[in-house]
Amino acid sequence: MRDLQSNDPEPFPFNLQIVVVLLLAVGLYFQTITYDFVYDDFLQIVLNQQVSSSPNFNIIRLLSEPTPPGNLYRPISTFTYSVTALYFGMHPGIYHATNILLYAAICVLALLSLRRITSNKVAAYIGTILFAVHPLHTEAVANIIGRAEQLATFFSLLTFLSVYSAIKAESGGKIGLYSSLGAFFFLLATLCKESSLTLLLPLSFAMWYLIPESLPRNVRYLKIFPTLAALTSMAAVALFLRYHALGSNFIIEPDGKIWVENPLFNEPFLNRLLPSLAILGTYLRLLLLPLHQSADYSSSPTFFYQWLASADGIVSITTVFLFFYLWWKVRAASTSTLFLWIIASFLLTINLVTPIGTIMGERLTFAASFGTSGLLGLLASHCIRSQRKRSSLLICCYGAVLVVLAIIRIPVWRSNETLFEATVKDASYSPKAWYNHGVESVLKDPTSLQGEESFRTALSLYPNYLLPARGLADIMLARKDFGRLEYWYREILRISPEDETVRKHLSELTQFKEKIHDKSSNRDSF
Repeated sequence: MRDLQSNDPEPFPFNLQIVVVLLLAVGLYFQTITYDFVYDDFLQIVLNQQVSSSPNFNIIRLLSEPTPPGNLYRPISTFTYSVTALYFGMHPGIYHATNILLYAAICVLALLSLRRITSNKVAAYIGTILFAVHPLHTEAVANIIGRAEQLATFFSLLTFLSVYSAIKAESGGKIGLYSSLGAFFFLLATLCKESSLTLLLPLSFAMWYLIPESLPRNVRYLKIFPTLAALTSMAAVALFLRYHALGSNFIIEPDGKIWVENPLFNEPFLNRLLPSLAILGTYLRLLLLPLHQSADYSSSPTFFYQWLASADGIVSITTVFLFFYLWWKVRAASTSTLFLWIIASFLLTINLVTPIGTIMGERLTFAASFGTSGLLGLLASHCIRSQRKRSSLLICCYGAVLVVLAIIRIPVWRSNETLFEATVKDASYSPKAWYNHGVESVLKDPTSLQGEESFRTALSLYPNYLLPARGLADIMLARKDFGRLEYWYREILRISPEDETVRKHLSELTQFKEKIHDKSSNRDSF
């Protein structure tokens, strides 16, 4: 397998490269230290007893309990929230500052990793710059719970660097030391985010191609086996801990209902195949040029399948085939590692192997963007060597576009108000986006006309969406509009006939209206 490696000199001193990368990462996101808790931050941090009761937390409890809402298992991520709460309280600025510092560290690890994968210093530097400024990272950095994605990538890169050191080591002692470190970091990565398990694929491939081809095949096997065995063992430990904590939620089972968050949730594997490819293609397009971002990619089932058959859906599927064609066409060891890194990062999140809680999410691109940035760095390095001036200008323009898009996107995550206002514009087809917008309005004013309008829009997009129907019932109750309240109680029962609480409230409301009617009749008779 040939490789696109280069002996190009350093673009400028390595220490200065690190400084530039750190300044970009911190400078872009420094403003977020003034941001509030947003979206699921409230569920997983503010209202999470594992975090808010941090003086009483312990590692055993974190490792043996699920993460809210109960079907997640990310103990290391929760541990970092608990430590912050223990020493600094629930001040959002500290949580955001931690995310920024973590992001800066990941960018440095990305630079170190790309230098080893590509053996091309120019490509590694350019790739890291593109990684640092990529606008798709805004959710993973500016939204506090995006730390799970960041931590998983942080430990995954540490795993790779340890594996690299183990493969290059000469003595058995050093091989054992670095293999153990790699296994430990890999376990931590999987305990931050379960999707890290799939990175065994690119790690295994990288181990094979990093060993000099001059060594006999049996020697190469013997050199790889200890590290691979250690990584596989940690994967088994992570799965065991996950099963122990989640029990029946270890794998989310279909429940027969239609999820607005994920129309594929109850579809069998074959029915998910084509949509999963379209989702993968959309992710790849966003990674290359994120011109239209959103905090919410959910939609009604009807809209989702219409999109799948549209020109946009067909382009997304075509993008996947083009992606694999380019992979086959290049077939270099370094590029194959990066291609594999991208595919492995998306293996669980595109709903192919098993359905997940959401159809798409920008935070889910974070790990994959490392591979994409590395490939773009290699391409940029090749172009610079071919046509230096023109290619350099194009690369600078592309990087500038990413910076501008990131600068525009980051302030959206300032608060729930700014986020939901932006999301109903970015994803006007999403019932969930309109529902969240309505909730934010009702929290300010229980009788909100804007909240009513948002809930009605959500229902017009998906008439069987239970949550906005409940929201409209709450608004009518706050207004004491009992006629409309009765209507929405009946709508809730149409959508969810098993809701005995609403059935009881409807009965009480009916009795109340009858009493009022009887009193009115008696008054008229008198």
